[in-house]
Amino acid sequence: MSNEMTSYSQFNSLTITGRVFNAEIVRTASGEFLSVSVISTLMKDGPELVATFTNSNGLMGLYNSGWLPVGRQVTLSGHIADTKFVYTDKTGSVRTLKRPEVKLVNAQIMEGGLGPMPKDSLVSTALAAGTVVDTAPKYEAAAPGQTPEF
Repeated sequence: MSNEMTSYSQFNSLTITGRVFNAEIVRTASGEFLSVSVISTLMKDGPELVATFTNSNGLMGLYNSGWLPVGRQVTLSGHIADTKFVYTDKTGSVRTLKRPEVKLVNAQIMEGGLGPMPKDSLVSTALAAGTVVDTAPKYEAAAPGQTPEF
C-alpha cells in the first residue's frame, strides 16, 4: 500500500487594484476570448505585479463597448491558478521576469471596481454653451436602482 496523497486546491483568491496594462481579443479555432493584464504597484515606489486573466462573456462585452481601455483603473478578484517569476529566453537561459505574474481564473470586476478612465479616453473637447451632449453609456441602461449587466 502506498502513502500517496492527492493535493486538492485550496481557496486561494486574490483581490487586486491596478491599471489595465494590456487588453486584447484573441481569436482561436474554437472561438475568441479577451486576454487582460493588470499591473499593480505593491508598495509605495515598490515592486510591481502583473495579474493576468481571460474572459469570454461579461468583461469581453465591457471591453468591446470601450469601457475597459488600457490605463483604466480596476479592482478585480479571482482564484489564483498559477504564478510565474522566471522565463527561458531563446538561448535556453533562465531569466527573472521584471514583474512577477499571477494568473487568475474566474476573475471578475465587482460592483464599484471600475475606477478612473485614462484622460485620453475621455471627451476633452470644449463645448459651446447650450450644446446637447449624448452621455449615455455604450451598453443598455438598466432600470433605475439596478446594476447594468455587461
